[in-house]
Amino acid sequence: MVRRTFATALALAALGAAAGVEDRNWCRTTSADFDLVTDLGQRRSAELLLGLDRFRTAASALLPGRPLEPPAKPRLLVFKRARDFARLFALPNIVGFMQPSLRQSLLAFGPDRQGRHLHTFAYHEYTHFLLRSRTMLNLPAWYEEGLATYLANLHVDHAGVVTVGRGPYALLRFLVKQPQTNVAHVIDDRFRLDARRHELSDAYALAWGVVRFLHHGKRPDGSRYAEGLGNMLAAIDQGATSADAMREIGIAVADLSGLMRAYYASEEDNAATVFRFAIDAYETPPLQRKCLDAVDARYVLAQAVSRHHPARAAAFYDYILARQPRHVGALLGRSEVTDDLDEARRYAQTALDIDPQDASANVRMAQIGMATCEAGRTDCGAQLADAAAFLQRGLAIASHRADAIYGLGVLYLLSGAPAEALAHMQSAYSRAPWSPRINFYLGEAYRLNGDFDRARQHLEKTANWHPDETWRNRAERALARIPAAPQRGAGQPAAAGMRAQ
Repeated sequence: MVRRTFATALALAALGAAAGVEDRNWCRTTSADFDLVTDLGQRRSAELLLGLDRFRTAASALLPGRPLEPPAKPRLLVFKRARDFARLFALPNIVGFMQPSLRQSLLAFGPDRQGRHLHTFAYHEYTHFLLRSRTMLNLPAWYEEGLATYLANLHVDHAGVVTVGRGPYALLRFLVKQPQTNVAHVIDDRFRLDARRHELSDAYALAWGVVRFLHHGKRPDGSRYAEGLGNMLAAIDQGATSADAMREIGIAVADLSGLMRAYYASEEDNAATVFRFAIDAYETPPLQRKCLDAVDARYVLAQAVSRHHPARAAAFYDYILARQPRHVGALLGRSEVTDDLDEARRYAQTALDIDPQDASANVRMAQIGMATCEAGRTDCGAQLADAAAFLQRGLAIASHRADAIYGLGVLYLLSGAPAEALAHMQSAYSRAPWSPRINFYLGEAYRLNGDFDRARQHLEKTANWHPDETWRNRAERALARIPAAPQRGAGQPAAAGMRAQ
């Protein structure tokens, strides 16, 4: 997520609702790896996608962890005007976000108020997506945000030479010399950078400064801190605090400001200490472009805004259904943005009646049927059986549906079928090993199948990394039900190697 300055936030907070945003000239451009919807013109759309494609190739060598099976290509919703992003999402203090999903992740962003830095913000949000696509490590907020900014500033020249590590060192020197934000507090943020404790624009810049220092800085003996980064991140992933993990690579958090102040004191030294490497020959991918009518544009915007503003999404869906009452996607979307389960079921059932072979309609009917059972009811065996049938039908229609696989795993746990649950949760985990909730259900499946070592591993992931304290407590209770066992050794992935020049 990229934050705005406080002054920009105040200016944009006064803007009205989303009137007019849906009536921009929205067009869709697709490639093998991206699904872009934007009101940018054709030339700028192509430049953005080609830049992202080159960035993807360059950044892959710099990310921790290992690649997973290829995820669904992300949806990019890109705004030509900063005010339109702020109006649609009512998020005046950020310029973009990445919303992960088992089906299709969303990257939504625009430029700053002056219309600048669109590509940089795109690379920042895409880094978040790549991290979810290739690593089994959960990263603390300060490191992930700092790494996203660090990589967003990389440059690929026409010869395919990548330069990483450049940046406005004067800003970093100012922040560490006269800090309005405590570096130790930033390092302490595990799940998100906290606006209650520090000015976020400073916090994001400091996070970037810490990450750059860890990747480029040297100890007094000349060895690089980066040599221990893999071990440090693995320790944090397994529950250590950032302060304790840093201590293991020779940095006391209390000394970090001083170390960074000395490091960033010389602009000449920092400008010279960059990493360069060459990427393989690059081929320009083919692009397909099609502009959207009023219904299609509102459908895309409704899908994007549904999690942030269900009422706004509902208005878009109602617009569509007033014109196309048999629009299956809008009916299902409308089902998802109401809190009334009976109303949700009516919309979903209408969609299913229109197209019984629609995988999403079958999955949605299953989700509605499971909702009350997940809330703790015990008299819902028939509902669970119906939900299983809907999910199985959805998978028969679209075997790749990760949300259906996950849903069946949860359903089998609720139904007391742990062996079947385990197979499905293993499959869901292979697609999103970073997800604390998937780790919880996978851990429970292992526990109920008697594999206590693996159960402990996955439940500890939830206990360490779910941002919701309720789920962390739930994982702790599940861990308490596992018989005591000796501590296992932990794997320690090596940090990606880079050559300094």
